[in-house]
Amino acid sequence: MVRHYLLVISILLLSCVNSTSQHSHELIPRESFKSILIDVENAQIDFKLDTFTINTTDSVFLESILTNYKYTQQQYNKTLLFYINKPEEMLSMLHEIKDSLSID
Repeated sequence: MVRHYLLVISILLLSCVNSTSQHSHELIPRESFKSILIDVENAQIDFKLDTFTINTTDSVFLESILTNYKYTQQQYNKTLLFYINKPEEMLSMLHEIKDSLSID
């Protein structure tokens, strides 16, 4: 009977590991995601648009940048959701981005 529990637990653990690796495959790697966010910010700064126009052109900047990096909007959205659900990691990345942009 104990062997059955061990088998069930092993199968559950294996499925969790496989599920995690599948999700991580769908995500944009951290450094690439950082670069994408930096490029979007730089594109906005370069155009120096007012707030309303920036909000309407964000998707254009993002689509172009994602195409350059060969990622999809779906991958971007999943990655963003992943980091939103891990606020410490998101804040850490945002601080790194801020430092690289030399924003005070």
